[in-house]
Amino acid sequence: MYQLLPPLSTEEYEKLRLSIINDGCLVPIEFDENGNILDGHNRYEICTQENKPFERVTRQFANELEKQAYVYKINLSRRHLSNEQKKQV
Repeated sequence: MYQLLPPLSTEEYEKLRLSIINDGCLVPIEFDENGNILDGHNRYEICTQENKPFERVTRQFANELEKQAYVYKINLSRRHLSNEQKKQV
């Protein structure tokens, strides 16, 4: 599993859960070639619990380093992290 960033706060998670319940999963969940979730761990968990469909995207990488770099890149550009959390990542 590639959950490399800090977990969402309870408030952020609940907002995401309500959004998926009301509007569906609007952002595809990304997997690697082995079926591991790269992006969308929270969306996947919520969709599974709430029985909501989601789009699946599979990505291929030359090596583990490329895979991890991709996970950081897509999450750091969109997640709202504090300066301290960004330093930790």
